[in-house]
Amino acid sequence: MLDALGFKGIWERSAPEAVFENMLAVREAVMRAAASATRALAKNLTGPGKLAEAPMATAQFLSDTIVIALHFRGFGAADNERTRAIVEAAMVAYTVHMTAFAIAGSAHTENAAPLNYRGAVTWGEFLLQDNFLVGPAVDQVAELHNRSDGAFVELTNSAALRFERASSAPFPPEIKPRRLALEFSIPIKADCRTGSVQRAERRWVVNPFATCSNAGEVHDVLDGMKRAFGTDGAQVHATKFLNTMTFVGEARRAWDSREPGIAG
Repeated sequence: MLDALGFKGIWERSAPEAVFENMLAVREAVMRAAASATRALAKNLTGPGKLAEAPMATAQFLSDTIVIALHFRGFGAADNERTRAIVEAAMVAYTVHMTAFAIAGSAHTENAAPLNYRGAVTWGEFLLQDNFLVGPAVDQVAELHNRSDGAFVELTNSAALRFERASSAPFPPEIKPRRLALEFSIPIKADCRTGSVQRAERRWVVNPFATCSNAGEVHDVLDGMKRAFGTDGAQVHATKFLNTMTFVGEARRAWDSREPGIAG
């Protein structure tokens, strides 16, 4: 689940038409990515000794909120532990890949109204029907998706466990899991309702440059992420801006090295 940072009052910084144009373009691109992921999952994960039915990728949009989901009916009695581990790792890797795709597309500097996103990726049970999602996985990401003090999309413990297996799994072959996320100490906002104080938690975080194919694309996404804060926003939301820029600096270095990112 992803929400745009600073969406409230965006009409004061950007023309509403430009905001709609950006969001519609991102929706179309993410839906194409979902269709591609569904085809790839069917190719890689179904057949003799594999799943009888392939997982499906989908994305739901409500204003500035994006929900990306990979889902299937569950494992059968014939699915052994190795098959289950491969499927789970592949599904989480594809979810992170699609999330990175959405982040980069929303922030790209070619957009007249670029947007930064924060949120969370998890693994768990949920029920999907039309545009409705319910279940423990939905509750978990809804609770965590806006807790970070900056543009961070974190992996929960359940997602991280499966993501860490993806690099050794034979699926998905066209995705390089090591490039998709990096470990980083993300700043967590204080919460007056619970009495929690501001702190940092070390988590796997989606790399906004993961789907960039060259340094030029990385530059364009980074430039758009800076522009999304706006001149006034970088001052009013100085902490979020500085936290985000610290992270994207590490994310860019992780992209440059093409190795597992360890930062913060």
